[in-house]
Amino acid sequence: MEEVRETEVQKVKSNLEQIDTIDTIKHLIETNEAHFEYQGIKYKVRRPTYQDRQELSKKRSEKHIELLRAKNTDGTFKYLAEADLRKLYKERGIDIGEIDIKIENYQIKERDLLLKLGKLLKSNPNESEIQIYKDEIQTIRTSISLLVTERTNLLDISIDQQMMVFIYSYFAYLLTDKSVDEKWVHAWNTFDEFLNADERLVNQAGTYSTLLISDQLINNDLK
Repeated sequence: MEEVRETEVQKVKSNLEQIDTIDTIKHLIETNEAHFEYQGIKYKVRRPTYQDRQELSKKRSEKHIELLRAKNTDGTFKYLAEADLRKLYKERGIDIGEIDIKIENYQIKERDLLLKLGKLLKSNPNESEIQIYKDEIQTIRTSISLLVTERTNLLDISIDQQMMVFIYSYFAYLLTDKSVDEKWVHAWNTFDEFLNADERLVNQAGTYSTLLISDQLINNDLK
């Protein structure tokens, strides 16, 4: 499950080219919130509360049962567990475990750079110092993105992957507010409304919510 979690984290992070990474990290460290504007509307993504996590837990159970029960027209189960898919791919000469190792090595490098960047930002560095980290982080993220895309495409139909997509999507739905008459209100009335919203808006909200629940950015070492 942890491997699938990392897949979804990195999949959503691939949208970061639309976001000022440095400003995002700095604001997240200071406020545990992310603010952005889309088509003239201000949005805010916040850290999840205990109530948010309880609601997600309930919805996750319902979704899991739904996926387990889903069948094709011939009566066979529609989704397989990730472990079963991995075995099938290996029989065909595709070792997803090797892809996992490559991704993990890149992630270790990325986390180290984010940690160093978080500490550097406290010392009011010049732009050239920041740019070095930005370039290194972007190069690593590009490599991760390519590998994650490959792995995600292979495992996309697994129950595990479908569940993680649901979890991160539901968190984005829960944690995003918008400004209406200078007051913060929930951005979407229902989860279906979120799913049918503008794709770029959904991706941006998803990216921020993923960063806010990602361990490397809420670790005390970055505060």
